[in-house]
Amino acid sequence: MKVILTSSALVLSATLAVVSMQASAENFVGGDETNVARLIPNANAWTVLVAEPFQTMDAVTHCVATGSADAKNPNMDGNDIYRFVLSIDDAQPAINGPCERTVAFDNGAIQSMEEVSSTCTFRQIGPGNHTIRWLARKVAAAAANLTVDDNSMTFVCMNNLLDNDGEGDGGPD
Repeated sequence: MKVILTSSALVLSATLAVVSMQASAENFVGGDETNVARLIPNANAWTVLVAEPFQTMDAVTHCVATGSADAKNPNMDGNDIYRFVLSIDDAQPAINGPCERTVAFDNGAIQSMEEVSSTCTFRQIGPGNHTIRWLARKVAAAAANLTVDDNSMTFVCMNNLLDNDGEGDGGPD
């Protein structure tokens, strides 16, 4: 009888240890979307397309975010180039970062809409309140104001990350 009780106690202890590890792990998803048109009027400041606040409790968390937007061709004369970027905890990030994408429109082009998207991995996020943003801005002040008809952003956060260094090998396998 003692062997059965001891065995049961060990199984219960192991089960509780696994459950408590899972309870402390941060694995969550979030995001936002809108079909409300956003006007992009500035070259010197980012316009928020969508932002999603969240809170982390663990010492280190990693998040992967994806943003997507339908940019409407302004059909104006000029150099109409626009930047889109994903950012964490920074409403005005530096330009030309790895999570930034650009779209260019030609006045004579047939295209009326261009879908822009980006994906970004945010590593080593500490505990506290955070906000992931999907942002847009003009490249040149003379560019026409851009309308983003609709856009969305999703993200997933977790404690474990397979690519800890963030360095790719630069080519196909």
